Amino acid sequence: MVPVKVRTYDGYKAEEFPVSILIENRQVHVKVLRQWTEVDLNTGKGLRGFLVETTDRGERFKLYQDLQTGQWFIKHP
Repeated sequence: MVPVKVRTYDGYKAEEFPVSILIENRQVHVKVLRQWTEVDLNTGKGLRGFLVETTDRGERFKLYQDLQTGQWFIKHP
């Protein structure tokens, strides 16, 4: 996974879901297709995961947010 800058929608709560990501110095709008949460039962550390699709090219990526640090990461499926 690679760190990535993400702009989020802040509705009922902060950083509710991603709306765009910064790829190669350009902002790309994304649409969330699926969302999940993963928690390690031994450590209590967790990640929020999102399967997103870019609105301009139709590419799909997995985005993860570390629930402890708030840092976002991208992974190409």
